Amino acid sequence: ELAHTVDGYIEKCNAILLSNHGVVTVGTDVFSAYYTMERVEHSAYIIWVARSLGGEKPLSQENINKLLEIRKRSEKTLSYTELNDETHVQKEDFYDNEQELAELITRTIVDTLIKK
Repeated sequence: ELAHTVDGYIEKCNAILLSNHGVVTVGTDVFSAYYTMERVEHSAYIIWVARSLGGEKPLSQENINKLLEIRKRSEKTLSYTELNDETHVQKEDFYDNEQELAELITRTIVDTLIKK
């Protein structure tokens, strides 16, 4: 009976939260379903922490654009699939993106705390 409660919904998404039961995830294989579960748990943790600190605060479009730009550059820098045995990546190559991301997160947190 419980299994039929997700009928009609599971085709539209890869994760469903069932009240008093937990999360059901699906994927093309067990690994993608597991990864989806990990993302759901991590998202729930972030929401819980945000609410513990006074509630979620949406990012400005400017900060979203900055994060997307950092992500785009990081994907190019951190794309290991394109590396071969002869390619050597120096750890210093990662510092700029990590530093930018850390600064943006710190500024956002400080701005949020100052507004309170």
